[in-house]
Amino acid sequence: MYSVIRTRHAGVSNYGEVDMRIRMIAAVGAVFFAAASLTAPAQAAFSDCDADRVCIWGNNDYAWLIGERPGGEGVANIGGEANNEMDSWGNRTTRRSAGYADRGGVGDCQSFAAGSRDNNVSPVNSDELSSWKTNGGC
Repeated sequence: MYSVIRTRHAGVSNYGEVDMRIRMIAAVGAVFFAAASLTAPAQAAFSDCDADRVCIWGNNDYAWLIGERPGGEGVANIGGEANNEMDSWGNRTTRRSAGYADRGGVGDCQSFAAGSRDNNVSPVNSDELSSWKTNGGC
C-alpha cells in the first residue's frame, strides 16, 4: 500500500518520522479521492411539475416523477413501473383531477383538488393508482 523511505542523517535514524509522513499523505489522498468521487443526489421538488399540469410522483416528497398531464384530459391508464406506485401528487391547474385504484377509471378514487398538492398520501391510498384523469374529481 505504501513504501517506507529509509534515510539517515548524520548517523541518526528517522525511519518513524518518514513513515508517519507517508501514512499521512496516503490518508489525505484517500480522503480527497473519496470526496471527489461522490456525486450530489438528484433533488426532488414540487417545482418539477410544470405550470398548468397535474403531476404524480412514485415516492413521498415529490421524488420520482411518474406522470405529468395538462388539465382537461380524460381517463388514462398508468403503465409499466409507474403502475401502483403513486405516493405524492400536485395539481397546478384550476380544475379538480382524480386518480383510481384500477385501470379504466374505476375502483377507489382519490381527488386532487385544484391548486393543491400532497407530499405524502395516506397509507390507505399509497401505491394504488392505476389510472387518472385531469378533467374532474371523483
